[in-house]
Amino acid sequence: MSDYRNLKVWYQTLDFVARVYEITSEFPAREQYGLTSQIRRAATSIALNIAEGATSGYNSEYARFLRIAIRSANEVSAGFEIAKRLKFCSSEDAQSQINAADHIAARLCPEFSVNSGRLLDSCFDSADFAKIYRNKVAQSAAMLQALIKLLGKVSENQELYDATSFPQEHLEIIDE
Repeated sequence: MSDYRNLKVWYQTLDFVARVYEITSEFPAREQYGLTSQIRRAATSIALNIAEGATSGYNSEYARFLRIAIRSANEVSAGFEIAKRLKFCSSEDAQSQINAADHIAARLCPEFSVNSGRLLDSCFDSADFAKIYRNKVAQSAAMLQALIKLLGKVSENQELYDATSFPQEHLEIIDE
């Protein structure tokens, strides 16, 4: 069990939530119960899930709550992509929040240690983590698509690829 108040990422999330509220307060009034509310609830969910998971007392529960927090960060990111396209906020504000959400998700994702039950919250303040996280998501999506294609071939009794001859075209990553 960990005290979430000792985690830098939790405090970063509080700052993030405050900025989300600030930016979304400028969204059109008609969106109060739509996108504004959705983005705010997702942002708040990140901090709440970090806190709830950290005090759960079980490593598996902690990991589950951190995964929920990561999904909420992705939801905020997607919400700001939508807001940017609908011109509810400036591109700069939207991109800033997308980057911040990706950074928080990256801080939660690769550094969680189930063995220790603690978030290793040390030296990872670089924006590079957001890019690494996005690339890992893209790689996972590409590999999942390749696996689905592969399973389709297996069901048709076609030749199965071994790990050493996995087609590289399935591993393409979209660079930003």
